[in-house]
Parts: sequence; structure tokens; C-alpha cells
Amino acid sequence: MGRKKLIEKLLEVIDDEEDDDKVYLVIYDFAWNKRPGKEFYRNLNQLNLTFVNKSCVLIRGKKHAIAVKLLAKHYGADVHAYRVVEEL
Repeated sequence: MGRKKLIEKLLEVIDDEEDDDKVYLVIYDFAWNKRPGKEFYRNLNQLNLTFVNKSCVLIRGKKHAIAVKLLAKHYGADVHAYRVVEEL
């Protein structure tokens, strides 16, 4: 058995009661001198999410949105997460 990915560890520590089935928009921004490595994107790709652009994802479930937020913060990003109420 190999080592767990960081995203798996983050999902384990987030309370399951936090979860729901709503859609969340997570926006992250890395400073020009703090670009994430390949591991950041490998961890993101473990989740069922949709890239809106390089620094913005749509994801279902509050638990997963929190995990993305914590992951991006771990790699040094400014992060904001919003619940999508209505798509226009």
C-alpha cells in the first residue's frame, strides 16, 4: 500500500456532517513566485470537479469544496469558495 495523497488526508479530517449535494465555486490565485507544482493538479484530479479556467473549479459537495480550499492554501494560494445558488 502506497502513501496517501494529500487530498485523501484532507478529506479524512473534514467532518462528514459538513457535506451536502450543492455546487460550489472555488477560486484560487497563486502569487507569480509561488506557482504550484504538478502535485497540486494531481491532487485536484482525484476529485470529480470541472475546471472553469486554470484557477477556478466547480465541485459538488461542501466537503469537497473545503478540501480544495485547504489544498490550495497548503500550496500558498489565496482562496475563496462560494456556494452556487443559481446559474444564469
